[in-house]
Amino acid sequence: MASEISTNYHTAFDILCRNIRRVLDNHVGDDTRIDGQLAEVDQFFRDVAENRHLLAERDWENLLEFHSGMLRDLCQARSESASPAAAASESAGEWQPREMHRGLRIPELVELIVSHLDPATDPTPLAALARTSRVFHHPALDSLWNRQSCTSNLIQCFPQDLWELQTSRYLSRVFTFRRPIAAPDWDRVLHYSRRIRSFDLPPLYLEDSSQIFDLLLQTEIPGKHLLPNLQSLSTGNPYNPRPVPSAHVAILLGPRISAIRVGTGHASLFPMLTERFPPLKAVNVGRKQYVLAPEDADPADEQCISALLRGLQSVECVEAAYVDLPALLHLGMLASLTTLKLHCLPAGSLSSLPDQRLFRHLLHVELCIPPTRTDSVSIFLRSWTCTPLISFIINLPANPTAVLVEGIFSTLAKHCSTTSLQTITLSRDLGAEMAAGEILPDVALKSLTCFVNLVELSVDSTFGYQLDDAGMLELARSWPHIEVLHLQALWHDQTPLMTITSLRVLAAHCPSLRSLELTFDASSVPPPPRELHHHTVTTLNVAHSPISNALDAARYLSAMFPNLSDIQSDKEDWDDEEVHSAETVQDQREIHWSRLWMRVKAYLPLMNDVRAEEFESGFHDQSIEM
Repeated sequence: MASEISTNYHTAFDILCRNIRRVLDNHVGDDTRIDGQLAEVDQFFRDVAENRHLLAERDWENLLEFHSGMLRDLCQARSESASPAAAASESAGEWQPREMHRGLRIPELVELIVSHLDPATDPTPLAALARTSRVFHHPALDSLWNRQSCTSNLIQCFPQDLWELQTSRYLSRVFTFRRPIAAPDWDRVLHYSRRIRSFDLPPLYLEDSSQIFDLLLQTEIPGKHLLPNLQSLSTGNPYNPRPVPSAHVAILLGPRISAIRVGTGHASLFPMLTERFPPLKAVNVGRKQYVLAPEDADPADEQCISALLRGLQSVECVEAAYVDLPALLHLGMLASLTTLKLHCLPAGSLSSLPDQRLFRHLLHVELCIPPTRTDSVSIFLRSWTCTPLISFIINLPANPTAVLVEGIFSTLAKHCSTTSLQTITLSRDLGAEMAAGEILPDVALKSLTCFVNLVELSVDSTFGYQLDDAGMLELARSWPHIEVLHLQALWHDQTPLMTITSLRVLAAHCPSLRSLELTFDASSVPPPPRELHHHTVTTLNVAHSPISNALDAARYLSAMFPNLSDIQSDKEDWDDEEVHSAETVQDQREIHWSRLWMRVKAYLPLMNDVRAEEFESGFHDQSIEM
């Protein structure tokens, strides 16, 4: 018991020291913060003194020395006018407010309370706290200023006689300066600018502060940095034809920058980013021009992106519109890299990529593959070594072949940890030209059964799946932790091999399942099972599923999924004009099926109430025999 109390005191002491360091670093002269910290120190040592007999003598002596040092440092940090003001107040016999709750002396607790107020949704509560509460004043201001998406808030902190706001026909806001900046003009600006952690530069057609930035370039900023605590900077859409000048972007960069989103329109900044800010943790780099195909890209853009990526040494997250082979090799050797998002793989052959030697620490991968680079995906995956991936997201051309999808899945299974992967998403480029395609065979999905901790699987196949009830049983047994299973299809012209009984298989083997999208044959529905055993499924998308009797289907579904409340189908949103203009027989059938499924949805509340009454009355059997 004594050792446990001693451990707790050591933990509390560490927290106390951290709070004091924070006050001394950020709030020198802030009497309210310092008084609160002094009270916390006093309370801590009172508690320790009551249990002094449980501490070793040496520990107690060390604590006394720390106590004296803490009091000395905090008192020195107070403003010079604090003590006379307090003495005058006491001598005048002024009324003193009641002492605040002890919990509000803990900065972490106050910050946690403030974190529940979103300034983007409604800044009013935070503004009220900042104006009326000494305890919440600084945390509320920190939250209000934490992320900025315009320069106007900062510019308006300068004296009103210094700047002028104009509007034009084409620009929302145009700022100009009326006179040079004097030293006293900075006081209010720097008071708030140090609170900014994230900044999104607006495009020039929304806000033009060019004249302001030009003047700042000629002015010495106190402390050298306009945003000394900035951690994340976005320079806006890289495709913007009028990007903010690079010199203006450089003004915003500070010593703590760790994440940046930038385009090749600011390529002149790239050398500075890798030389002056080597600890960059997140980099998002895009082209200055949108290209439909990688072959149309500007080679100069690609060289700039490659140079930037090869200069990163401790980056954790990379998103790039382009990557060449040298840059890919460099990123693959970084032990720090955990997240990789690529919009294109290198041109030409990737045969020089070493098998099973790269990307040993990746956790999240997102690939967007153009039609001309699909053959590179499997080669890229083969360069991995039992990668501890958590999520894998890939977007393929509109009509990927079954061989391509099967190859990607099987290679992923061989070169990725089978216990770490939780999310797999394969989507199609809906904007690309459609062509004749293939049904995805069950072997492609079965190659993923090795991922025993899979939580979410979303696959989009153009022409459906060759999957029957036996195949679904194998999948369900392999994924006991699955929560989201979406097997989407744009068309499903053939009668599905899988029947409605596969839903019972999923209910039996996937207890965490909550969202489901499948095309199955519900034209023949077996008697509903009596047991009520699966309460987590709330959403079912039946896609192109045939159905003949809505009442039978509702009985069957409500028996297994008592909390099922939302049923969706492929044609449910078709309006009357689209219904009348349906050209194919298949479209007409699916419209009919969709209307029957909407009846099922209408029946469900009543069916679920009946099942619940049966369950409460004991007329149920919870055993499941497969």
